[in-house]
Formats: sequence, C-alpha cells, structure tokens
Amino acid sequence: MRRSHAVGRAGVARSARLLVILGSAFGIGVLARSVVPHEPEPRPPVITVADDGASVITVDTSFPAEAVDLLWLQGRTAQPATGHQRSVLGGAGNVLLFDRNLRLRQPRLHLGAQEVISAARGTDGWWVVTGESILLHLDEDGRPLGAVEGLFDFPTVVAGGQGGGVWLVRSSSLFSFNWTPEPAPLLLHVAGPADIDSLGVATVPQHVLLREMANAGHLAVRGDTLFYAPFIRDELIALTSRGDTLWRATRGLPQSTEEPKFEVQDGRPVLDYHPVNLGLTFGPDGMLYLLSTPEFTTSESRLDVFQPATGELLRTAYLNTSLPSIAVNDLGRLYQVDDFSLLSGIAVDDREPLPAFDLALLGGGRIRSDQLMGRVTLINFWASWCEPCREEMPALDTLQRSIDDPAFEFLTLNEDVDPEDAAEFMEMFGFDFPAALGRGGLKATYHYRGLPFTLLVDREGRIVQRWIGYQGPEQMDAIRTVIHAELGRDDGGAHAQHMAAQNPPHVGMHDAMAR
Repeated sequence: MRRSHAVGRAGVARSARLLVILGSAFGIGVLARSVVPHEPEPRPPVITVADDGASVITVDTSFPAEAVDLLWLQGRTAQPATGHQRSVLGGAGNVLLFDRNLRLRQPRLHLGAQEVISAARGTDGWWVVTGESILLHLDEDGRPLGAVEGLFDFPTVVAGGQGGGVWLVRSSSLFSFNWTPEPAPLLLHVAGPADIDSLGVATVPQHVLLREMANAGHLAVRGDTLFYAPFIRDELIALTSRGDTLWRATRGLPQSTEEPKFEVQDGRPVLDYHPVNLGLTFGPDGMLYLLSTPEFTTSESRLDVFQPATGELLRTAYLNTSLPSIAVNDLGRLYQVDDFSLLSGIAVDDREPLPAFDLALLGGGRIRSDQLMGRVTLINFWASWCEPCREEMPALDTLQRSIDDPAFEFLTLNEDVDPEDAAEFMEMFGFDFPAALGRGGLKATYHYRGLPFTLLVDREGRIVQRWIGYQGPEQMDAIRTVIHAELGRDDGGAHAQHMAAQNPPHVGMHDAMAR
C-alpha cells in the first residue's frame, strides 16, 4: 500500500507523517566511551552473492576500530566538510561535526534564535538554511557574511563542486503546497546574493500544487558532476553542471511513485505517494551511497553502492531501521553504529551556554538560570496542549525521582500562554516539581523545533545534550545514562564547586517556590 497523508490548507508547509519520523531527529543520549586505538589498515567489506546474483554487504555492528567516514546519523545525511570531517544536523537542529575517529564536536555558529533546517560546510565557510528558508553565508568562525532569500520554499543545502558556493535541492522532509505559473528550476547554485544560477527544469505533476514534493530529493556533488536522487521515484541521475544527463540508474523498486496525487478519503484530501530515496552521499572509497526504502515499508532501509562514473550498482546492504547511523571505511566496509556509542556528547570545551532566563514559577516565586550553577540540571520544555508531553512527563517524573544525588536538579519550563492551563495539568497528574512560566515566549530564545524538548545542563551552565520529542523507555534510559555520566565527570571545575558551596543543592528552585 502507498502512504496517504492528510493535507491542510494550500500554501501551508507540512511534513508527512513518515517524514516526521525520518526528518525529525530525536536527540538520543549516549554512553560515554573510551578512546579505541585505531588499526593502521582498514578492513575490506564482507560481500556475499545472493541467489539472484546481487552482491550483498554484510553489515558490521561493532564500533569501527579504523578511520571511517560517518555517512548517516539517525537517518540524516552527513555531508563531507573541510578537514576530513562530516557535518550533520543533530537531534534538535544543532549542527555537529564528526572526524574520522567519530569524535564529535559542535561548531559555534552565530545564528541567534534562528532555527536551522539544513547546513553545509564548504571551502568558503558555512552555508545554513533557517526555518524561514533564508540561506545564510557564514565565515569559518560562524559569523554572518550575507543572506539570500527567495529561493526554494524549503531548500536543502549541499556543498561541493568547483568554484565554491553551494547547491540547493528541494527538501524531502518539508513541503509547501503553493503554485506559481512560472517555470521553476530543478536545482540552484548559489555563490552570493547576486550570483545565483539555475539547473534543469522542475517537473509539473498533474496536481500542480504538489510540484515541490514531485521535485524534492537528495543531491551529492563531486567536481563538475551532480548526482540527484528524487524522493519518491526510483531513480539516480548523474548530471553535468550544465544540465546534461550522463547516466540514469533504476533498481526496479515497486514503491516508486511516478508523481504524487491528491485523493479524497472520508471527505478529506490526502496525499498518495510512497518515499523511495532517503539520502545520498559519497563514501571515503569514492563510491556513491544511496539510502532508500527497500519496498512498501518504513521500518527498514537498503543502502546501495554505485560506481559514480557509470551508474553501475555494485552492492547492496539491508538495514533493520529507516533511521540508521552508518559509517564506512576507505575500503567500503560498512558499519551500522550504535547511537549510544556514537553520540558521546559535545566535548566540554565546545558546549554552548544555556541562554539566561528569569521566570516566574507556578505557585509563586521566581527562578533564574544562574541559580542552576553548580548542579547538573535536566530542563524539560512542555505545554498542556502537547500530547507527547502528556505521555512523556510521567516518565520524566519517575526518572528524576530515581536519581538520588544532591548535585542533580529537575526543572520544567512551561509554554502555555495561560498559567491556569499549566496548573490544571500539574494538578491532574499530581506533579510537584518546579514549573517556570514561559507564557508562550520560550521558542524565540531556545528555538526548539517542537515539544517536548529536553536539555541537560552541566554545572557550568552549558548544554550537554538535547532531546526533541518522546521516544519511550529507550530515550529515558539514554537520558539517565548521560545524567549519571555528567554527575560523575571529575572536571567540574573550581567555579562550579564554588557556586555549589554558595548555593547548596535543593535550595535554589524549591526555596524560591516557597518565597
């Protein structure tokens, strides 16, 4: 069966239900790991021949001991960046960099409260797409150089190719249902506000409001060749930078959708389509890696390796999730990396400070962010109207009660405009933890992508990890692991110890509530 997706009013951006799963990243906390010595030589892939003659890669589930490139992080494509690194969006829209030892750091990008939906590191600095679909050009230190507007409604930015700048393709996770009669390009190349070139012509489906979805896809660039994989069609196309087709590859996948359509079910318009291609990038072996759905399923994926010069399908791997974290070594050996081992948190020196707040507390009193100094604090953003929050909050309450450490605090920041709604929620569930009142204004400061949103803050007031959404017991276990790892960190620093001494544990917030 194809995937049907209910559609709201025209012109309003929506992401399909599967795309929420595939595109919204849920930051999952992880186990701290020790540094593993790396072997000098990479190991070759293990390949078997299937009954139909296809070459199948055996996926290695151990943590790689040799140098590798991260290709996907929880289903999000990791793009090549400078210095043999890979850049990828984190679970809450933050930009992450991984080196070839899979060590993680977070670059400082001076974006204020702007949401990030796509980012790439090119030879001429950073290029970032904001939630308002503005393309920002930043220097190597993350400081703004310029901005470009009026591009695709929801562009994905891809670095690479000759001459600097970046390429843009329509997002496969966010769509708009607008229609303008003018012809539209398939791809865009941007080197600056006055230096924009178009490539190809977007196809126009029978249902013209679905033009953005029909032309959404994934892009990889090497030299003067572009490789484009449509989101809903079983195709991989190699193009010159002038738009000439070099080759076109297909795999005979039954879920391929020639074009999306509107249907009416129970009096409501829905979208009839099925996703095919989920991501595209180059590996360190020079081969082209294409992540896709295997057939009519959204719980598994397949990874195909293509020869970029000819489009020949070399080998295939089958994965047990549609949100894999995948790394590849120089010989093409494929690793499906455990997220808990991979996301070991931002290096202490790279952690960004928690934006300051001074908020009223539900029930009276106030709480300031500086009162958290000297403690490890779990902060949860929620609202009474948020259904996942209703499911998550009891689990968070159980978690916070289970951590018996005077250096740990739990604080919630409520986004209801009317505090009475928050009070009714707290009374309904019998919660007694501190709830600060944001009155609907927190997103402008913390630019989260949705609720619930959870932060772990260290003793120095810096963000350790982010989680967006609720993913059940596994996420709670992950949060617990990171909390205990941070509580056990032995380099809390003299400043943190001084602040803890000046503000004894469990005095700041709870005492403020009583004032």
